[in-house]
Amino acid sequence: MRIGHRLGSGHWYNGLIDEVTIFSVALTAAQAKEAAKKMAGTTSVQSQGKLATAWGSLKAL
Repeated sequence: MRIGHRLGSGHWYNGLIDEVTIFSVALTAAQAKEAAKKMAGTTSVQSQGKLATAWGSLKAL
């Protein structure tokens, strides 16, 4: 399985990929939009005040 790369193309997706979901069937565009709406906010994490953001702030000094 490849995520972010099409086999044989030589091109890779240059960016971040988050919230990958695998379905047992191909979805229509409408079904994909509906699935994305249902997932919105369900897995988000509040990073404010956590170690990673504090460390990033310190490194920026």
